[in-house]
Amino acid sequence: MHPLCKLGLISALLLLGAGVRQQEAEASFPYPSEVALKTETQVYEAPNERAVSDLRLSPQTVYIRGVEDSRGTDGVTWYLVNTWRGDKWIRLRDEDFAGQEQLAATHIALLAETPLYDRPDSGGRTRITLSPQTVPALAIAGSFYKIDTWLGEKWIRITGDLLLDVRTEEESLALTGVTPVFDRPDADSRVVAELTPQEVAAYESAGGWYHIPTWLGPKWVNPRIALPAKADDVSRTIGLTQETKLYRYPSFESKPLGIVAPQQVKVVGQAGNWVRIQSDWLGDVWLYPVPDPSAYRAPVEGQPQRVAAEWKFRQLEIGSLGGHTYPLSPSLQLEGLTLPGADGTIEIGAMPVGEALKLGVSLTNTSKQAVTLTGPAEFELQLYRMAGERKELVWKGLLPPLPATSIPGNGSYFLADIPWNQNDLDGNQVPQGSYLLQLHAVKPVDFVEASRDEEVRRLEMSGRFVWQTFGIVIAPGGYLGTGGLQSDQGRSLTR
Repeated sequence: MHPLCKLGLISALLLLGAGVRQQEAEASFPYPSEVALKTETQVYEAPNERAVSDLRLSPQTVYIRGVEDSRGTDGVTWYLVNTWRGDKWIRLRDEDFAGQEQLAATHIALLAETPLYDRPDSGGRTRITLSPQTVPALAIAGSFYKIDTWLGEKWIRITGDLLLDVRTEEESLALTGVTPVFDRPDADSRVVAELTPQEVAAYESAGGWYHIPTWLGPKWVNPRIALPAKADDVSRTIGLTQETKLYRYPSFESKPLGIVAPQQVKVVGQAGNWVRIQSDWLGDVWLYPVPDPSAYRAPVEGQPQRVAAEWKFRQLEIGSLGGHTYPLSPSLQLEGLTLPGADGTIEIGAMPVGEALKLGVSLTNTSKQAVTLTGPAEFELQLYRMAGERKELVWKGLLPPLPATSIPGNGSYFLADIPWNQNDLDGNQVPQGSYLLQLHAVKPVDFVEASRDEEVRRLEMSGRFVWQTFGIVIAPGGYLGTGGLQSDQGRSLTR
Protein backbone atom coordinates (compact mmCIF):
# COMPACT_ATOMS: atom_id res chain seq x y z
CA MET A 1 0.00 0.00 0.00
CA HIS A 2 1.38 3.41 -0.92
CA PRO A 3 2.16 5.49 2.20
CA LEU A 4 0.59 8.61 0.73
CA CYS A 5 -2.84 7.15 0.04
CA LYS A 6 -4.45 4.92 2.61
CA LEU A 7 -7.14 2.68 1.17
CA GLY A 8 -10.52 3.59 2.61
CA LEU A 9 -13.37 2.26 0.53
CA ILE A 10 -12.96 0.59 -2.85
CA SER A 11 -15.89 0.95 -5.18
CA ALA A 12 -16.33 1.04 -8.91
CA LEU A 13 -19.49 2.66 -10.28
CA LEU A 14 -21.04 0.12 -12.60
CA LEU A 15 -23.78 2.32 -14.04
CA LEU A 16 -22.97 4.37 -17.10
CA GLY A 17 -23.51 8.13 -17.00
CA ALA A 18 -26.29 10.06 -18.69
CA GLY A 19 -25.77 11.41 -22.16
CA VAL A 20 -24.21 14.73 -21.15
CA ARG A 21 -20.43 14.84 -20.89
CA GLN A 22 -19.39 15.73 -17.33
CA GLN A 23 -16.61 17.81 -15.87
CA GLU A 24 -13.24 17.29 -17.45
CA ALA A 25 -10.18 19.26 -16.45
CA GLU A 26 -10.55 22.80 -17.70
CA ALA A 27 -8.85 24.48 -20.66
CA SER A 28 -9.06 21.38 -22.89
CA PHE A 29 -9.26 23.39 -26.12
CA PRO A 30 -7.03 26.47 -26.20
CA TYR A 31 -6.65 28.76 -29.18
CA PRO A 32 -4.33 31.51 -30.45
CA SER A 33 -5.20 35.07 -29.44
CA GLU A 34 -5.35 36.32 -33.04
CA VAL A 35 -4.96 35.31 -36.65
CA ALA A 36 -3.93 37.21 -39.76
CA LEU A 37 -6.47 36.40 -42.49
CA LYS A 38 -4.66 36.18 -45.82
CA THR A 39 -7.73 35.92 -48.06
CA GLU A 40 -11.35 37.04 -47.95
CA THR A 41 -13.08 34.90 -45.34
CA GLN A 42 -16.74 33.88 -45.04
CA VAL A 43 -18.44 34.66 -41.72
CA TYR A 44 -21.08 32.50 -39.98
CA GLU A 45 -23.66 33.26 -37.28
CA ALA A 46 -23.08 29.87 -35.61
CA PRO A 47 -20.47 27.11 -35.93
CA ASN A 48 -22.21 25.22 -38.73
CA GLU A 49 -22.17 25.63 -42.49
CA ARG A 50 -25.91 26.38 -42.67
CA ALA A 51 -25.58 29.57 -40.62
CA VAL A 52 -23.97 31.63 -43.39
CA SER A 53 -23.81 35.37 -42.70
CA ASP A 54 -23.94 38.11 -45.31
CA LEU A 55 -20.61 39.35 -43.90
CA ARG A 56 -17.22 38.53 -45.37
CA LEU A 57 -13.93 39.66 -43.84
CA SER A 58 -11.24 41.16 -46.01
CA PRO A 59 -7.59 40.22 -45.28
CA GLN A 60 -6.83 41.59 -41.79
CA THR A 61 -5.81 40.54 -38.31
CA VAL A 62 -8.73 39.59 -36.03
CA TYR A 63 -8.91 38.68 -32.38
CA ILE A 64 -10.01 35.12 -31.58
CA ARG A 65 -12.58 34.95 -28.77
CA GLY A 66 -13.28 31.22 -28.65
CA VAL A 67 -13.16 27.88 -30.42
CA GLU A 68 -15.63 25.06 -30.94
CA ASP A 69 -14.48 22.17 -28.77
CA SER A 70 -15.19 19.50 -31.40
CA ARG A 71 -12.15 20.17 -33.54
CA GLY A 72 -12.32 18.23 -36.76
CA THR A 73 -9.76 15.63 -37.77
CA ASP A 74 -9.78 17.11 -41.28
CA GLY A 75 -7.72 20.10 -40.16
CA VAL A 76 -10.72 22.48 -40.15
CA THR A 77 -11.73 24.30 -36.95
CA TRP A 78 -14.43 26.82 -36.07
CA TYR A 79 -13.18 30.01 -34.37
CA LEU A 80 -15.22 32.78 -32.75
CA VAL A 81 -13.72 36.13 -33.76
CA ASN A 82 -14.42 39.76 -33.00
CA THR A 83 -15.85 41.79 -35.90
CA TRP A 84 -17.38 45.22 -36.26
CA ARG A 85 -20.78 43.50 -36.09
CA GLY A 86 -20.00 41.61 -32.90
CA ASP A 87 -18.63 38.11 -32.33
CA LYS A 88 -19.00 35.82 -35.36
CA TRP A 89 -17.70 32.41 -36.46
CA ILE A 90 -15.19 31.58 -39.19
CA ARG A 91 -13.78 28.26 -40.47
CA LEU A 92 -9.99 28.02 -40.67
CA ARG A 93 -7.70 25.25 -41.80
CA ASP A 94 -4.42 24.38 -40.10
CA GLU A 95 -2.58 25.88 -43.07
CA ASP A 96 -4.20 29.29 -42.43
CA PHE A 97 -1.94 29.64 -39.37
CA ALA A 98 1.28 28.90 -41.29
CA GLY A 99 4.04 31.20 -40.08
CA GLN A 100 1.88 32.55 -37.24
CA GLU A 101 3.37 30.92 -34.17
CA GLN A 102 2.56 32.55 -30.83
CA LEU A 103 4.63 31.96 -27.73
CA ALA A 104 3.07 29.62 -25.15
CA ALA A 105 4.59 29.17 -21.71
CA THR A 106 2.66 26.25 -20.27
CA HIS A 107 2.93 22.57 -19.44
CA ILE A 108 0.76 19.92 -21.07
CA ALA A 109 -0.11 16.50 -19.69
CA LEU A 110 -0.46 13.89 -22.43
CA LEU A 111 -3.23 11.54 -21.29
CA ALA A 112 -2.84 9.00 -24.10
CA GLU A 113 -0.37 7.97 -26.81
CA THR A 114 0.15 11.21 -28.75
CA PRO A 115 1.41 11.40 -32.37
CA LEU A 116 4.22 13.84 -33.20
CA TYR A 117 4.12 16.17 -36.21
CA ASP A 118 6.98 17.81 -38.11
CA ARG A 119 4.83 20.87 -38.82
CA PRO A 120 1.48 22.22 -37.54
CA ASP A 121 -0.84 20.65 -40.10
CA SER A 122 -2.33 17.23 -40.80
CA GLY A 123 0.22 16.43 -43.48
CA GLY A 124 3.11 16.75 -41.03
CA ARG A 125 2.26 13.65 -38.96
CA THR A 126 5.14 11.27 -38.24
CA ARG A 127 5.10 7.62 -37.16
CA ILE A 128 6.45 8.53 -33.70
CA THR A 129 4.20 8.82 -30.63
CA LEU A 130 4.81 9.97 -27.08
CA SER A 131 3.57 7.93 -24.13
CA PRO A 132 1.51 9.67 -21.40
CA GLN A 133 3.70 12.29 -19.68
CA THR A 134 3.85 16.02 -18.97
CA VAL A 135 5.79 18.19 -21.42
CA PRO A 136 6.54 21.94 -21.69
CA ALA A 137 4.92 23.77 -24.61
CA LEU A 138 6.89 26.37 -26.57
CA ALA A 139 4.35 27.86 -28.98
CA ILE A 140 0.82 27.51 -30.39
CA ALA A 141 -0.27 27.72 -34.03
CA GLY A 142 -3.91 27.02 -34.85
CA SER A 143 -4.82 23.67 -33.31
CA PHE A 144 -1.22 22.60 -32.63
CA TYR A 145 1.30 23.04 -29.83
CA LYS A 146 5.06 23.06 -30.39
CA ILE A 147 6.99 21.02 -27.80
CA ASP A 148 10.62 20.13 -27.19
CA THR A 149 11.53 16.44 -27.61
CA TRP A 150 14.67 14.32 -27.87
CA LEU A 151 14.22 14.65 -31.64
CA GLY A 152 14.17 18.43 -31.44
CA GLU A 153 11.14 20.70 -31.72
CA LYS A 154 8.00 18.85 -32.79
CA TRP A 155 4.25 19.54 -32.86
CA ILE A 156 1.24 17.84 -31.27
CA ARG A 157 -2.41 18.33 -32.19
CA ILE A 158 -4.72 19.76 -29.53
CA THR A 159 -7.29 17.10 -28.61
CA GLY A 160 -9.32 16.01 -25.63
CA ASP A 161 -6.42 13.74 -24.63
CA LEU A 162 -4.35 16.74 -23.54
CA LEU A 163 -4.56 18.45 -20.17
CA LEU A 164 -3.42 22.04 -20.49
CA ASP A 165 -2.06 24.69 -18.15
CA VAL A 166 -0.64 22.07 -15.82
CA ARG A 167 1.03 23.32 -12.66
CA THR A 168 4.03 21.11 -11.98
CA GLU A 169 4.63 22.20 -8.38
CA GLU A 170 4.31 19.62 -5.62
CA GLU A 171 1.73 20.39 -2.95
CA SER A 172 -0.05 18.79 -0.06
CA LEU A 173 -3.78 18.32 -0.57
CA ALA A 174 -6.30 17.77 2.22
CA LEU A 175 -9.16 15.44 1.29
CA THR A 176 -11.90 16.30 3.78
CA GLY A 177 -14.43 13.70 2.65
CA VAL A 178 -14.47 10.29 0.99
CA THR A 179 -12.99 11.04 -2.44
CA PRO A 180 -13.09 8.92 -5.62
CA VAL A 181 -9.87 8.17 -7.48
CA PHE A 182 -10.03 8.44 -11.30
CA ASP A 183 -7.95 7.00 -14.13
CA ARG A 184 -7.99 10.38 -15.90
CA PRO A 185 -8.80 14.01 -15.00
CA ASP A 186 -12.33 13.46 -16.26
CA ALA A 187 -15.43 12.61 -14.22
CA ASP A 188 -16.52 10.25 -17.01
CA SER A 189 -13.40 8.15 -16.61
CA ARG A 190 -13.22 4.98 -14.51
CA VAL A 191 -13.36 5.25 -10.72
CA VAL A 192 -10.76 2.81 -9.44
CA ALA A 193 -11.09 3.40 -5.68
CA GLU A 194 -12.18 5.82 -3.00
CA LEU A 195 -9.91 7.46 -0.42
CA THR A 196 -10.88 8.14 3.17
CA PRO A 197 -10.22 11.69 4.48
CA GLN A 198 -6.45 12.24 4.57
CA GLU A 199 -3.59 14.37 3.27
CA VAL A 200 -2.11 13.36 -0.08
CA ALA A 201 0.89 14.66 -2.01
CA ALA A 202 0.09 15.94 -5.50
CA TYR A 203 2.91 16.51 -7.98
CA GLU A 204 0.88 18.36 -10.63
CA SER A 205 -2.58 19.85 -11.05
CA ALA A 206 -4.89 21.61 -13.49
CA GLY A 207 -8.50 22.76 -13.47
CA GLY A 208 -9.23 21.44 -9.99
CA TRP A 209 -7.75 18.00 -10.75
CA TYR A 210 -4.68 16.69 -8.90
CA HIS A 211 -2.24 13.98 -10.00
CA ILE A 212 -1.20 11.83 -7.07
CA PRO A 213 0.82 8.63 -6.58
CA THR A 214 -1.23 5.69 -5.29
CA TRP A 215 -0.78 1.97 -4.73
CA LEU A 216 -2.48 1.59 -8.14
CA GLY A 217 -0.02 3.90 -9.88
CA PRO A 218 -0.45 7.61 -10.76
CA LYS A 219 -4.14 8.57 -10.53
CA TRP A 220 -6.31 11.72 -10.36
CA VAL A 221 -8.57 13.23 -7.71
CA ASN A 222 -10.81 16.28 -7.68
CA PRO A 223 -11.68 17.54 -4.17
CA ARG A 224 -14.89 19.06 -5.54
CA ILE A 225 -16.09 15.53 -6.34
CA ALA A 226 -16.37 13.90 -2.93
CA LEU A 227 -18.76 13.06 -0.16
CA PRO A 228 -19.19 15.99 2.24
CA ALA A 229 -17.03 16.09 5.35
CA LYS A 230 -20.17 16.77 7.35
CA ALA A 231 -23.80 16.25 6.38
CA ASP A 232 -26.82 16.91 8.56
CA ASP A 233 -28.93 13.88 9.45
CA VAL A 234 -32.56 14.65 8.67
CA SER A 235 -35.76 12.71 8.23
CA ARG A 236 -38.43 14.22 6.04
CA THR A 237 -40.27 13.59 2.82
CA ILE A 238 -40.06 15.92 -0.17
CA GLY A 239 -41.89 15.88 -3.47
CA LEU A 240 -39.90 15.87 -6.70
CA THR A 241 -41.99 17.84 -9.18
CA GLN A 242 -39.88 16.98 -12.21
CA GLU A 243 -37.35 14.43 -13.40
CA THR A 244 -34.26 14.70 -11.20
CA LYS A 245 -30.71 13.39 -11.59
CA LEU A 246 -29.11 11.13 -9.01
CA TYR A 247 -25.41 11.35 -8.12
CA ARG A 248 -23.00 9.27 -6.08
CA TYR A 249 -21.37 12.49 -4.86
CA PRO A 250 -23.13 15.84 -4.21
CA SER A 251 -21.48 17.71 -7.08
CA PHE A 252 -22.63 18.64 -10.57
CA GLU A 253 -19.09 17.93 -11.69
CA SER A 254 -19.55 14.24 -10.91
CA LYS A 255 -21.08 11.73 -13.30
CA PRO A 256 -24.83 11.24 -12.86
CA LEU A 257 -26.12 7.75 -12.14
CA GLY A 258 -29.43 8.43 -13.89
CA ILE A 259 -32.75 10.24 -13.53
CA VAL A 260 -35.84 9.49 -11.45
CA ALA A 261 -39.40 10.44 -12.27
CA PRO A 262 -41.47 12.93 -10.20
CA GLN A 263 -42.40 11.27 -6.90
CA GLN A 264 -42.22 11.53 -3.09
CA VAL A 265 -38.80 10.65 -1.65
CA LYS A 266 -37.55 10.29 1.90
CA VAL A 267 -34.57 12.51 2.72
CA VAL A 268 -32.08 11.12 5.24
CA GLY A 269 -29.27 13.69 4.94
CA GLN A 270 -28.49 17.18 3.67
CA ALA A 271 -25.39 19.22 2.73
CA GLY A 272 -26.17 22.71 1.47
CA ASN A 273 -28.90 22.45 -1.17
CA TRP A 274 -28.08 18.79 -1.81
CA VAL A 275 -30.12 16.04 -0.14
CA ARG A 276 -29.28 12.38 0.41
CA ILE A 277 -31.87 9.67 -0.17
CA GLN A 278 -31.87 5.88 -0.21
CA SER A 279 -32.85 3.75 -3.17
CA ASP A 280 -33.46 0.02 -3.30
CA TRP A 281 -30.77 -0.74 -5.87
CA LEU A 282 -28.27 2.14 -5.57
CA GLY A 283 -28.14 2.65 -1.82
CA ASP A 284 -27.31 6.19 -0.66
CA VAL A 285 -27.47 8.71 -3.52
CA TRP A 286 -27.62 12.50 -3.73
CA LEU A 287 -29.92 14.79 -5.67
CA TYR A 288 -30.43 18.50 -6.06
CA PRO A 289 -34.14 19.40 -5.74
CA VAL A 290 -35.32 22.01 -8.19
CA PRO A 291 -38.43 24.08 -7.35
CA ASP A 292 -41.55 23.77 -9.46
CA PRO A 293 -41.61 26.89 -11.67
CA SER A 294 -45.35 27.30 -11.08
CA ALA A 295 -44.91 27.20 -7.30
CA TYR A 296 -41.74 29.35 -7.05
CA ARG A 297 -42.07 32.67 -5.22
CA ALA A 298 -39.52 35.37 -5.91
CA PRO A 299 -37.94 37.05 -2.88
CA VAL A 300 -39.23 40.33 -1.57
CA GLU A 301 -36.79 42.92 -2.92
CA GLY A 302 -33.89 43.37 -0.52
CA GLN A 303 -30.39 44.76 -0.42
CA PRO A 304 -28.07 43.78 -3.27
CA GLN A 305 -25.19 41.44 -2.59
CA ARG A 306 -21.80 43.16 -2.76
CA VAL A 307 -19.63 41.70 -5.50
CA ALA A 308 -15.98 41.10 -4.63
CA ALA A 309 -14.08 41.83 -7.84
CA GLU A 310 -11.35 44.11 -9.14
CA TRP A 311 -11.45 46.33 -12.22
CA LYS A 312 -8.66 45.57 -14.69
CA PHE A 313 -7.54 47.33 -17.88
CA ARG A 314 -6.80 46.00 -21.36
CA GLN A 315 -5.90 47.73 -24.63
CA LEU A 316 -7.93 46.59 -27.63
CA GLU A 317 -6.91 46.66 -31.26
CA ILE A 318 -8.08 49.62 -33.32
CA GLY A 319 -10.81 48.50 -35.69
CA SER A 320 -11.82 45.51 -33.61
CA LEU A 321 -14.72 47.35 -31.98
CA GLY A 322 -18.11 48.15 -33.44
CA GLY A 323 -21.82 48.16 -32.80
CA HIS A 324 -21.38 49.72 -29.35
CA THR A 325 -22.60 53.07 -28.04
CA TYR A 326 -20.14 55.85 -28.72
CA PRO A 327 -17.70 56.75 -27.29
CA LEU A 328 -18.18 54.88 -24.00
CA SER A 329 -19.77 51.45 -24.28
CA PRO A 330 -20.88 49.41 -21.25
CA SER A 331 -21.49 45.72 -21.91
CA LEU A 332 -22.20 42.38 -20.23
CA GLN A 333 -20.50 39.04 -20.77
CA LEU A 334 -21.78 35.63 -19.67
CA GLU A 335 -19.71 32.44 -19.48
CA GLY A 336 -21.17 28.98 -19.01
CA LEU A 337 -24.12 29.19 -21.40
CA THR A 338 -23.05 26.47 -23.84
CA LEU A 339 -24.98 23.26 -23.26
CA PRO A 340 -24.84 20.10 -25.37
CA GLY A 341 -28.25 19.45 -26.88
CA ALA A 342 -30.00 16.10 -26.90
CA ASP A 343 -28.91 15.54 -30.50
CA GLY A 344 -25.28 16.36 -29.80
CA THR A 345 -25.42 19.86 -31.28
CA ILE A 346 -24.34 22.97 -29.39
CA GLU A 347 -27.10 25.16 -28.03
CA ILE A 348 -25.97 28.67 -27.05
CA GLY A 349 -27.74 30.56 -24.28
CA ALA A 350 -28.66 27.82 -21.79
CA MET A 351 -27.05 26.30 -18.72
CA PRO A 352 -27.86 23.29 -16.54
CA VAL A 353 -29.75 23.87 -13.31
CA GLY A 354 -27.57 24.22 -10.21
CA GLU A 355 -24.34 25.19 -11.96
CA ALA A 356 -22.52 28.49 -11.48
CA LEU A 357 -22.69 31.22 -14.11
CA LYS A 358 -19.73 33.57 -14.55
CA LEU A 359 -20.66 37.18 -15.27
CA GLY A 360 -18.48 39.89 -16.74
CA VAL A 361 -18.84 43.66 -17.14
CA SER A 362 -16.78 46.03 -19.27
CA LEU A 363 -16.66 49.76 -19.95
CA THR A 364 -14.92 50.38 -23.26
CA ASN A 365 -13.79 53.55 -25.00
CA THR A 366 -14.64 52.84 -28.65
CA SER A 367 -13.15 56.14 -29.88
CA LYS A 368 -9.52 56.94 -30.67
CA GLN A 369 -9.37 59.78 -28.13
CA ALA A 370 -9.01 59.47 -24.37
CA VAL A 371 -12.17 59.76 -22.25
CA THR A 372 -12.08 60.83 -18.59
CA LEU A 373 -14.71 59.93 -16.00
CA THR A 374 -15.67 62.94 -13.86
CA GLY A 375 -16.46 60.71 -10.88
CA PRO A 376 -16.58 57.07 -9.84
CA ALA A 377 -18.75 54.85 -12.05
CA GLU A 378 -21.08 52.68 -9.97
CA PHE A 379 -23.02 49.80 -11.50
CA GLU A 380 -25.45 47.13 -10.31
CA LEU A 381 -26.34 43.78 -11.87
CA GLN A 382 -30.04 42.92 -11.74
CA LEU A 383 -31.31 39.45 -12.59
CA TYR A 384 -34.94 38.81 -13.46
CA ARG A 385 -36.96 35.65 -13.96
CA MET A 386 -39.31 35.93 -16.92
CA ALA A 387 -42.69 34.71 -15.63
CA GLY A 388 -45.18 34.96 -18.46
CA GLU A 389 -45.80 38.62 -19.27
CA ARG A 390 -44.01 39.90 -16.15
CA LYS A 391 -40.49 39.78 -14.82
CA GLU A 392 -39.55 39.01 -11.20
CA LEU A 393 -36.35 40.29 -9.60
CA VAL A 394 -34.53 37.29 -8.09
CA TRP A 395 -30.99 38.60 -7.52
CA LYS A 396 -28.91 41.76 -7.71
CA GLY A 397 -25.24 42.44 -7.14
CA LEU A 398 -23.56 45.77 -6.40
CA LEU A 399 -20.27 46.07 -8.29
CA PRO A 400 -17.20 47.82 -6.86
CA PRO A 401 -16.99 51.42 -8.14
CA LEU A 402 -14.66 52.20 -11.02
CA PRO A 403 -12.68 55.24 -9.78
CA ALA A 404 -12.62 58.46 -11.78
CA THR A 405 -9.96 57.77 -14.37
CA SER A 406 -8.88 58.40 -17.95
CA ILE A 407 -9.65 55.62 -20.42
CA PRO A 408 -7.32 55.66 -23.47
CA GLY A 409 -8.72 55.32 -26.96
CA ASN A 410 -9.74 51.70 -27.68
CA GLY A 411 -9.10 50.88 -24.02
CA SER A 412 -11.41 48.91 -21.75
CA TYR A 413 -11.87 48.45 -18.01
CA PHE A 414 -13.51 45.17 -17.08
CA LEU A 415 -14.61 42.85 -14.28
CA ALA A 416 -14.45 39.11 -14.99
CA ASP A 417 -15.51 35.80 -13.42
CA ILE A 418 -18.25 37.22 -11.19
CA PRO A 419 -20.00 34.05 -9.94
CA TRP A 420 -23.76 33.58 -9.58
CA ASN A 421 -24.70 30.19 -8.12
CA GLN A 422 -28.36 30.24 -9.23
CA ASN A 423 -29.56 31.18 -5.73
CA ASP A 424 -31.92 34.12 -5.27
CA LEU A 425 -31.57 36.87 -2.65
CA ASP A 426 -33.16 34.54 -0.08
CA GLY A 427 -30.54 31.86 -0.79
CA ASN A 428 -32.96 29.53 -2.60
CA GLN A 429 -32.34 27.76 -5.91
CA VAL A 430 -34.27 29.39 -8.73
CA PRO A 431 -36.32 27.16 -11.07
CA GLN A 432 -35.59 26.42 -14.68
CA GLY A 433 -36.89 28.93 -17.19
CA SER A 434 -35.94 32.15 -18.98
CA TYR A 435 -33.91 34.88 -17.28
CA LEU A 436 -32.87 38.44 -18.06
CA LEU A 437 -29.64 40.00 -16.74
CA GLN A 438 -29.38 43.80 -16.87
CA LEU A 439 -26.60 46.25 -16.08
CA HIS A 440 -27.76 49.46 -14.36
CA ALA A 441 -25.91 52.62 -13.37
CA VAL A 442 -26.50 53.29 -9.67
CA LYS A 443 -26.14 56.98 -10.48
CA PRO A 444 -25.45 58.86 -13.75
CA VAL A 445 -21.96 58.32 -15.16
CA ASP A 446 -20.51 61.51 -16.63
CA PHE A 447 -17.37 61.84 -18.71
CA VAL A 448 -15.32 64.27 -20.78
CA GLU A 449 -13.80 63.61 -24.21
CA ALA A 450 -10.32 64.99 -24.82
CA SER A 451 -11.40 66.36 -28.20
CA ARG A 452 -14.51 68.25 -26.99
CA ASP A 453 -13.11 71.10 -24.86
CA GLU A 454 -14.18 69.70 -21.49
CA GLU A 455 -17.83 69.25 -22.53
CA VAL A 456 -19.45 66.92 -19.99
CA ARG A 457 -21.45 64.06 -21.50
CA ARG A 458 -23.51 61.28 -19.90
CA LEU A 459 -23.10 57.55 -20.40
CA GLU A 460 -25.97 55.89 -22.28
CA MET A 461 -27.27 52.82 -20.46
CA SER A 462 -29.33 51.45 -23.32
CA GLY A 463 -29.10 48.97 -26.15
CA ARG A 464 -28.58 45.25 -26.32
CA PHE A 465 -25.09 45.35 -24.79
CA VAL A 466 -26.38 46.09 -21.27
CA TRP A 467 -28.81 43.17 -21.10
CA GLN A 468 -28.54 39.47 -21.78
CA THR A 469 -31.15 36.72 -21.81
CA PHE A 470 -30.44 33.08 -21.07
CA GLY A 471 -32.14 29.91 -19.96
CA ILE A 472 -31.73 27.53 -17.06
CA VAL A 473 -32.70 24.02 -18.08
CA ILE A 474 -32.80 20.48 -16.81
CA ALA A 475 -29.88 18.95 -18.72
CA PRO A 476 -30.74 16.01 -20.98
CA GLY A 477 -29.67 12.52 -19.93
CA GLY A 478 -30.61 8.91 -19.40
CA TYR A 479 -33.09 7.47 -16.91
CA LEU A 480 -32.74 4.88 -14.18
CA GLY A 481 -34.28 1.54 -14.86
CA THR A 482 -34.07 -1.84 -13.16
CA GLY A 483 -31.49 -2.87 -15.76
CA GLY A 484 -29.45 0.33 -15.68
CA LEU A 485 -30.00 3.46 -17.74
CA GLN A 486 -32.86 3.82 -20.16
CA SER A 487 -33.82 6.73 -22.34
CA ASP A 488 -37.56 6.47 -22.66
CA GLN A 489 -39.07 7.07 -19.25
CA GLY A 490 -38.34 8.05 -15.66
CA ARG A 491 -38.38 5.43 -12.92
CA SER A 492 -39.43 5.36 -9.29
CA LEU A 493 -36.96 4.75 -6.49
CA THR A 494 -38.60 1.60 -5.20
CA ARG A 495 -39.34 -1.66 -6.99
